Amino acid sequence: MGSAAAPPPDRPKYALPERERRWLVAPSTAAALVAGPPTRIRDHYLEPGRLRLRCAVSSTGATVHKLGKKYGDRPAGDESITNLYLTAAEFDLLAALPGWIVDKQRYRVGPGALDRYGDGD
Repeated sequence: MGSAAAPPPDRPKYALPERERRWLVAPSTAAALVAGPPTRIRDHYLEPGRLRLRCAVSSTGATVHKLGKKYGDRPAGDESITNLYLTAAEFDLLAALPGWIVDKQRYRVGPGALDRYGDGD
C-alpha cells in the first residue's frame, strides 16, 4: 500500500493552497456580475493568532461551521489554509473567545466568488 504524497516543503501537512485576489468593484458593476442568491458568512477572527471561526448560511438555510487556520502569504500569492468542520455546539463554545467579527455576503461568479462586506441591508 502506497503512502500519500508529501505536501510541498513550504505547506503544512493537510493544508490546501488558497489563491485570493482582491479588487474594489463598484456596486453597479457588481450587480451585473453576480448570479443567484448569496451565502451569508460571519467570520470571527480569534485573538491573537491566525485562527478563524466561520458560520456560512446558504440561501436554503443550510449552515456550515468551520475552524480555519491560515498560515501566511506565500511569494506566489498562495496561502495555505486548513479547515475543521464543527458542530453548532463546538462553534458556540469557541465563539465565546475574544476576537473581531466580519460579516459578508458571498456571490458565485464563474469559478470564483465576489464578497460584499457589511450586513447587506
